Formats: sequence, structure tokens, C-alpha cells
Amino acid sequence: GDWSSDVCSSDLFISRSLCQYLASQNWRIVLISRTEHKLQTYATETANIYPSAPQVLTYTANASIPSSLLSALDWAASQLEGEVDVLCYNAAVVAASDLMSLTPEAFTADFQIAAIGVLIAGQWFSKHANKDHIPGGEYPLFLVTGGILDKNPMPSYSSLSATKAASQNLTQQFSQVLTREYSILVGQPLVV
Repeated sequence: GDWSSDVCSSDLFISRSLCQYLASQNWRIVLISRTEHKLQTYATETANIYPSAPQVLTYTANASIPSSLLSALDWAASQLEGEVDVLCYNAAVVAASDLMSLTPEAFTADFQIAAIGVLIAGQWFSKHANKDHIPGGEYPLFLVTGGILDKNPMPSYSSLSATKAASQNLTQQFSQVLTREYSILVGQPLVV
């Protein structure tokens, strides 16, 4: 179509790059993050680089709280008249965490963001993906950042290694179910 839409939950630079690329193609974009400053920085940078692109909308939410994430996704869809073409889930805690000192509480909190968030986002997108362009060969897309930590875990990043492994496993499962049953493509950009 002439316009498209995207929802990015961002904590890493891949969301920033994707946001700027989609803005260069005149997509309507909603960024979701728990950090208001980061959201405003990305939105302002994008507007400065692509002044003729639609305004980047932002929403502050906490991906570790399912109700907060769902509210943010619902708000984003409402801003896009329910037409969500791409959902990029890129939330994770990227920080050193030694295996021998990682607490169950810290691991649980990180798991909520990286894995439970993917579960919520994938299930939500199955009900909100824009399928209007499928007859023209354009399918909705669910993107979840991948990596190599599932195959090469790092004990100095033990929480990230374990939670990203769970996230990637869920994404592979969504790839089977969403593609086959919902006509939604699933991708995992590789972050090394």
C-alpha cells in the first residue's frame, strides 16, 4: 500500500536503525520503550533525518509487566487505525550478569522482558496484524531480534544468554504457527 505501519519495542540500536529505514520509506511508526528519553531521542533523530516522513509516535511502557505491554500495543494499534503491518519486539536487558551471582529475582525480571514479552507480543499480533495486503503478496511481519547466545552462552552474560535462548525458541515456535495458521511471516534479525 501507499502507507504502512510499524510498532517497535526498543532497547538496542537495531530498533533505531529499523525506525530510520522505515521512515525513509514513509511508514507510520510507533516506538514503545520504558525509557521516555530514548523514545524522544529516536523520534527526534528520525524527524531530523526524514522531515517529510510521518511523525514517529511514542509510548512509554514496561515490557516486564504484561498489562503495560498489552496496553501499549493496543494504543499503538489504535493510532494506526488497527493496521499493524510489522511488529518488531526487541526488548531485553543487555547487561553483564555472572552466572554464580545471578539472583533468581533478577533472572525472573529479565525473563519477563525477553521471553514473556515475546509470548505476549506474538499472541497479540496474531489478532492485530494487517492482512489487507496479502492478496498483493505483502504479508504482515513479526520480527524478534535473535543472536548467538542460545548456541554460545556466556556465563558473564548468563541472564541474557538464557532469556534470549527462550525468546529465540518462542520465535521459532511462532514461525511455525503464525506462518501456517495466521499468514504472518516471522523473522529473526541476527545480532552478534
